[in-house]
Amino acid sequence: MVSHALANEVIGVFSAAKNLNSAIKNFLKREVKNNESVERFAKDFRAAVASGRPPALAAFIERNYPAQEVFFAAVARYAYPDLFDPTIERIFSSYAEDFNTTYSQAGDSVTVADRPKFISIVKEVEGVIDAAVREQGMNPNPFLLRTFFMGIFEPAVLKEVLATNPS
Repeated sequence: MVSHALANEVIGVFSAAKNLNSAIKNFLKREVKNNESVERFAKDFRAAVASGRPPALAAFIERNYPAQEVFFAAVARYAYPDLFDPTIERIFSSYAEDFNTTYSQAGDSVTVADRPKFISIVKEVEGVIDAAVREQGMNPNPFLLRTFFMGIFEPAVLKEVLATNPS
């Protein structure tokens, strides 16, 4: 069960989206690919949003987050393409090459060779994200940060990033 504070963060992100129904439709169209659990999530999410009742949306989020965090993150990226896409591109072009020198990866195993530099770059990336979110008139929160991180880091590296920066 998700905390009410986290549920409120997720609800706030989706409530502020200009066209959440369109974001869910794009998610459904592009991400489902014969996956029944993704399709069920998208259809249930759309029904909660379409109900127009904030308690229905809150209940859906509380039932499904964090278990379906990846799906919520994908919908958030569709809901805010002007926030996520250019910010992630800017982060890749500014930090990827330098960041990739701080660790090595063998399959799902990541070894951080230069932890101070690794942590420093993660903190700088977090600052770029924070500024981009604020420029959009939104308040940064852990859900948005994790959504960005999921779009920036490969899963094995993400685990290490989150261990370093659990926000």
